[in-house]
Amino acid sequence: MGEGKSLASLLILLFHSLISKKASSFLNVETADDLSFYTGEWEYKFAVQICEQFTSMIWLPSLVMLLEQIGNRDGDQTQFLELFIVMQFSLQKLQDPEFVFKLESREDAAVIQVKYTSDPCCLIVI
Repeated sequence: MGEGKSLASLLILLFHSLISKKASSFLNVETADDLSFYTGEWEYKFAVQICEQFTSMIWLPSLVMLLEQIGNRDGDQTQFLELFIVMQFSLQKLQDPEFVFKLESREDAAVIQVKYTSDPCCLIVI
């Protein structure tokens, strides 16, 4: 679980950096299509590249840890923006062909169950 915690910590730093420099851009969004600007930022691209280096057995628990860390903070605009980006990132990762194949083939089915969370409302089981 050491890799997962390290990956989660790195991802939270990357997304926090992205939000801190682009928060004002989110305020100027007028359409849903305008929300895609963050995917072109180096922090987001780097997070994608890093996660591609790991199997879903590493990045999936890391995303759960990341969501839990964001959810445990006091609610503010930054938290909402971070949660938005992390949810979009998670959606992208859950559509990853390697992950979809594992789900459909039931390969590692016993392992692809995320039981880690201290907040019952954040429990994710796949």
